[in-house]
Amino acid sequence: ETAVISGPADPALTWVRRDGTRISGPDIRLNGKSRAVDVFGSGTFAHESIDAETGAPRRIDAAWTDRMAFDDVAGTVLCVGGVSARSPNADGSIDTVTGDRLEITLTPLDETGDEDDNDRLRFADVFGSEADPARVESTRYAQAEAARDDEDADAGENQSDSERPIESLYRLDAPRIRFAAIDDRLNVPTAGRLFVLDRRPPDQDDSKDGDTQTGDADQGANSPLKGGDGSRGSTLITWTGSMDYDRAVGRAVIREDARIINQPLGEPNPSEVIANTITAAFASAVRDAGGETAKAASGDLRWAIAEGDALLRIENDREILADRLIYDPESLRVQALGENGRSIEITDLARGTKSRPRAVIWDLAADRITATNPGSIVAPE
Repeated sequence: ETAVISGPADPALTWVRRDGTRISGPDIRLNGKSRAVDVFGSGTFAHESIDAETGAPRRIDAAWTDRMAFDDVAGTVLCVGGVSARSPNADGSIDTVTGDRLEITLTPLDETGDEDDNDRLRFADVFGSEADPARVESTRYAQAEAARDDEDADAGENQSDSERPIESLYRLDAPRIRFAAIDDRLNVPTAGRLFVLDRRPPDQDDSKDGDTQTGDADQGANSPLKGGDGSRGSTLITWTGSMDYDRAVGRAVIREDARIINQPLGEPNPSEVIANTITAAFASAVRDAGGETAKAASGDLRWAIAEGDALLRIENDREILADRLIYDPESLRVQALGENGRSIEITDLARGTKSRPRAVIWDLAADRITATNPGSIVAPE
């Protein structure tokens, strides 16, 4: 029950198809009994399905340069050499993966051979190296407003990705990256970096969206400490330990030499946060009662909590060293706390002076530091 299909390395000429899956390559070997497919040489993989949560059609396209092995019964896919994969989402964003090797784990078929093609993905692991890391990227492009007013209303929609400006971007680089589809999480067990960009235009309805968190009443309706919509701009996160990112809620935990450099739109100086562990929250997608995406995920940093030798540095201004820091980029406020009776240390970089209160709230916009009781420090939930 084995078939061998060989021909030119042209996806249009040498290929096989089953249900919503199409595989191409110069040397394709099919095993009917084990439902396995092996491709030797460069090839492509395309799969169309229906999103189990939203009911929307989904498509993934992948390519490799060396070989591919697919075991349908065991639920495993292996792609080796120059791997790339691309999948558009219902909210308009596009997910891409690149690396040296891609391993996909699907839910295995049961003994009857029944399968649910729409909900089989469990894990996807992409591998690279320190010199040439794997990359997982999610990009959302701006709509072509000008094209909507032209006679050719489809002109903007027909633009290629390279011709359209980027509205928001997540770019994760590391030697190994794991995506858990079940709970929409990204895990990096090694050192890595995450770049997040949000260039969306101001939204007049932002203040109406977002969940409510516990915080001081005077911190403003849109404060990230109360679940507002975050601060647009760019954020670079690096670490030497590990990183876990829950994409559904927009929450990342970064460990060991964790660093965040945040540049809110319109602010001249970037803010840098360094600590042993940093928990950062980004604005995530909001879904309505029917599971549809009511508001797309963006790249704005809502807040960051730094713990363990936490340092906040504002270029050419001041830096604060504390046991715990809460950085709020939207309202431009910082809360700093020394634990177990320890003081924090504030250094004026221009004057070279130092002060050591127990806790402070720093209003970055007004450049005002207020010493406060440690008990008044409020963290987001």
